Amino acid sequence: MIRLQAQLHRIFSFGTLAIKFDQNVQYGKKLDDVLIVSNGQFDIPLKVISANISPTYPDILNIEVSKMFSYVAEYKYTPKQIHALNTHVLNSKNMLFDEIQLPFDEKVTAYQLFWDTSMYHEMNDLDGEEFLYE
Repeated sequence: MIRLQAQLHRIFSFGTLAIKFDQNVQYGKKLDDVLIVSNGQFDIPLKVISANISPTYPDILNIEVSKMFSYVAEYKYTPKQIHALNTHVLNSKNMLFDEIQLPFDEKVTAYQLFWDTSMYHEMNDLDGEEFLYE
């Protein structure tokens, strides 16, 4: 029986963090490029891609974020497996963050994290080839 060599797979994931405040958020304040969150075990840097205040709900800030994570396996995981792994590591129930990172005076009342299941990319550093999970 031939056994395959386990390989390191690096996945870039993209999602939206929706943050609800106790009152309308004021325009004109810039977020840092990285938002540090925690899953209760370790800190996870989320790269801020863009942020906007909801036009229909001005007390909600939508932040598009990306992060990288890795896994080691003999085969590439399916998109469903990738999504399960990603949401196990970081989701709305286990995510914590310090509000002081946000440049707003308004108080955070709730937040929800949505991972985009169509936006998982694998990047192989050795050959520079990118694989899009569809």
